[in-house]
Amino acid sequence: MQASLYNELGYSLGSRYADSCLYYLTKASKLFKEVKDTQHYITARTNMLMTYETLKDSAKTFETYEELASLIKGRGWYTAEQSLYASMVSFYVNRNDSDKINLWKVKLQACEIINLENRSSTQLDSYRALYETKIYKEESAKRAEQLLTAGEQKNNLIGYFSIFVILSLGVVFLLVRESRLKRAVKKANKNYHMLLIESNHRIKNNLQTIISMLEYSNKDLKGKDSQALNRVLGKIQTVSALHKHLYLDVRNEKVDMKTYFNDIISLYHNISNSQFKIVPEISTISIPSERMVYFGLIFNEMLSNTIEHSTSLEKMVTISVIDFEDRLKLTYSDNSSFDATSSSGLGTNLIEQLVKRVEGRNYKLERETGKYQFEFYA
Repeated sequence: MQASLYNELGYSLGSRYADSCLYYLTKASKLFKEVKDTQHYITARTNMLMTYETLKDSAKTFETYEELASLIKGRGWYTAEQSLYASMVSFYVNRNDSDKINLWKVKLQACEIINLENRSSTQLDSYRALYETKIYKEESAKRAEQLLTAGEQKNNLIGYFSIFVILSLGVVFLLVRESRLKRAVKKANKNYHMLLIESNHRIKNNLQTIISMLEYSNKDLKGKDSQALNRVLGKIQTVSALHKHLYLDVRNEKVDMKTYFNDIISLYHNISNSQFKIVPEISTISIPSERMVYFGLIFNEMLSNTIEHSTSLEKMVTISVIDFEDRLKLTYSDNSSFDATSSSGLGTNLIEQLVKRVEGRNYKLERETGKYQFEFYA
C-alpha cells in the first residue's frame, strides 16, 4: 500500500516537480521490487519513463525503456506494452522526429491488434466451430444427393434406405456436436462474466478501503499537505467510480460519460467543503472503460484546480460535452482568471498530458475566463 501511494503521489507531481516526482517513483519501484510485484514495478517505472520523456532526458528514457521492454517481453502483458510504446511515441512527438513517431506508432498499433486478438480468441474459436458445423452440413447434404442418384440407378429401395441412415446419423451427430458446443460456449461465457464481476467487485472494495484510510489520515493534515492528499484521494475515487459501473453492468464494456461524470460530481460534494455549484451539460455518450478513466481524471483535475485556487465570486462551474461537427467537444469553465486557477502550473500541465492520452485535439485554455476546451472522437 505504501508503494502504491508513493507511485500515485509521484505520478501526480509530474515533470513540473521532477525531483520530487522521481524521488517518490524511485521509492515506489524499489518497494515493488523488494516484494517481487513485477506488474506494479513496471507501472512505477513506466511513470518514471514518462517523466524522463517530458524532461527530454534521452539517456534515461532509453535506459528505462530497455529495462521495461526486457521485463514485459514474453509475458503477454499487452496493456503495459501499449503504455510503453505510447510513451515512446510521445517522446518523439516532443522531439518532432516524424520517422521515429511513425515507427513507434506502428509498434503501438501492432500491440493493440494482438491485445484485441487475445481478448477475442474464445469468441473466435466459437465462431470457427459454428462455421465448421455449417460446412459439415453442406457437405453432408451434397453427399446425400450423390448417394440418392446412385441409389436410383441401382436400387431405389436400398438407396433411399442408405440416404435415410446417413442423414439420420449426420443429423444426430450435428445435433450432439452443436449441443455440446452451445453448452461449452454458455459455460465459458458464464465463467468469464463471473470472473469480471468478482474482479471489479474486489477492485472496488479494495479502492474503497484505501479511500477510507486516506480520509482518516486527512483528519490530522492541514494546508498544502491536506490539499495534496485530497488530490490523490480524488483520483482514487475517480477510478473507484468507474469500477462501480463495470461491476453493475459487467456485460457492457463501455461506460456512459454523463452517468460517470455525475458520480464524480457527487463524490466532490461529499469530500469538499467548497460552495461551488457544478452544472453539467453532457450528452449520453458511451466510451470504452479503459479510455473513460482518463476523461474522469481530466474532470477530477479541473475540479481540484478550481476548488483550490479559484477566486471567482460566482462560485459556479460548468462542464459540457456536446456534438461538434463529426466529433465531440468538451468545455469546462469556472469563470476565474488563468493566474488564479493555474497556481504553479502543475494542474494545467497534467490536464494537457491527460488530454493527449484520449487523443484530444485543438486543446486550448482561455486565461481570462479559466475555460478549457478540446475536441475528441467517441
